[in-house]
Amino acid sequence: MAVEEERIAAMPMLFVYGSLKQGMSEHHYLQNQHFIGPAHSAEKFALLQVEFDGVAYPMAVESDDGAPLDGEIYKVNPATLQAIDEYEDYPAVYDRRAFDFITDAGRTVQAQMYCGPRR
Repeated sequence: MAVEEERIAAMPMLFVYGSLKQGMSEHHYLQNQHFIGPAHSAEKFALLQVEFDGVAYPMAVESDDGAPLDGEIYKVNPATLQAIDEYEDYPAVYDRRAFDFITDAGRTVQAQMYCGPRR
């Protein structure tokens, strides 16, 4: 395995579902990261709108009454993960936990995701 491939393989995976997705306002955080592809959660989530400083944000919350969550998976370097932690106000507002996701290719992968507490 080449050095660059080893570096990418060691990076954590991050699932995004809101403003960090391609075409959305905060995607610039992920522009130089390794895009894995579209995916959806194996677990069910409710997508809530929460308000901070007068701005509404989506927050995924585990819920038996929810549905699989659609989004994108990226391999991210530590500096990017730290920058996104700050953007997401982790751990004060959002939690970051690992869940299983199913890629469009049918592969199950584990990735971290910013979410709220279980309902």
